[in-house]
Amino acid sequence: MGLNDSSGTLVAPKPKGLIDPNT
Repeated sequence: MGLNDSSGTLVAPKPKGLIDPNT
């Protein structure tokens, strides 16, 4: 299961507020 960041990019589950480096 993944979460969507502010940009709407699918990222691995992690504390909200952190953005994946790949985004």
